[in-house]
Amino acid sequence: MEQLPLPKFDYYYLDLSDPDIVILRRQDGEFVAAFSARGVTREGIVEAAKQDYEKVIEEREEGVVEPNWQRSLKQLIRKHWYEQKRVFRILVVALLVTLLAYLVTISALRRIRAVSYERPR
Repeated sequence: MEQLPLPKFDYYYLDLSDPDIVILRRQDGEFVAAFSARGVTREGIVEAAKQDYEKVIEEREEGVVEPNWQRSLKQLIRKHWYEQKRVFRILVVALLVTLLAYLVTISALRRIRAVSYERPR
């Protein structure tokens, strides 16, 4: 395999949110590797980044990995789809409550009209 150029330094970043673990992530937030905070070395991080970068390049050449914008678009559509489903459920419940109120009102009006039209004997 030919030597691949290294990615720009900002393609990867270290997630230091846990004091015991150092996590190497891509700029899109994807997990790459985890290291013990005590035993992490620069060489280990660079090696993990190289291996991941080679894997990403191979997958893109094979068409396995979607570009970031496609993945982001799918996530956005999925998020809005769930929000739309939630709004749809709320609208259905509101419609059912309105229908129930309408039916109760009609029933009450029929009773009132039936009582008012009865002739006294």
